[in-house]
Amino acid sequence: MFLFGGCAELALQMKKAFITTNGIEVEGNVYTCSLAIKEQWFIKVMDTGPVEVDFFIDPGNQNKGILFLSVGYEVCLRVEHSNISSEVQEEYFEQLEKVKNAFNRNKKNKLKDN
Repeated sequence: MFLFGGCAELALQMKKAFITTNGIEVEGNVYTCSLAIKEQWFIKVMDTGPVEVDFFIDPGNQNKGILFLSVGYEVCLRVEHSNISSEVQEEYFEQLEKVKNAFNRNKKNKLKDN
């Protein structure tokens, strides 16, 4: 048991987790955090394979977990899986790609104007 902030009511249990292409997997649950997305952890493990990490969780509330890093810690949130059809997902990613392309074109045009 690990006492976070010295408070007994915030007693956390350390669990072995794996960073995979699906997210941070811990005992059947999947978590994510902003740092993992920003640094593209879930893409990088496509080349390296899953990476084992220590993950701290409150057994009474598994919606959040804590990943301790050499520079601090990162709060992770549990990801809920949805039953979105593959057609809807494909449409979403097509629209997202269009938005990205429009943004990049706009950014390039602004640079040319300066």
